[in-house]
Amino acid sequence: VKSADKALFLAHAALRRWEATAVAQMPGCTDQMKSDLAQYRHRYVLTRGTFLGEMSKRFKAGAVLQEDQRPWEDLDEDEKEDDPFGGSLLGPFTSHGRTVYYNLEAGETEEGSHSNLEILTLDEVQSMVDSAE
Repeated sequence: VKSADKALFLAHAALRRWEATAVAQMPGCTDQMKSDLAQYRHRYVLTRGTFLGEMSKRFKAGAVLQEDQRPWEDLDEDEKEDDPFGGSLLGPFTSHGRTVYYNLEAGETEEGSHSNLEILTLDEVQSMVDSAE
């Protein structure tokens, strides 16, 4: 149960960060990326619902905590600092022939190589949703 709950938590945190990026109309965030992100959220919601259904059968009502469904912009600074992917750049995005990454905390794009920084890719989000399933 703990590993499933942790996988769901990480998938949700990753999705929330990427959804904040897409909502910001990030240059280079393609329609395909937005479609993939919506598909990952849908799969996550179904998986989370199945998990909660199973937990409600095994435990008394209210024993399983509900996750925080607020979007990134509604979190306070302490909650944002507690994000497991805090400080991670999102991307890569291709804009005007350049590869850029989005710094959600700063609200700006960054160019260039970022080998020494954490980058949360959309493929990694997909892997987290896959793990949660």
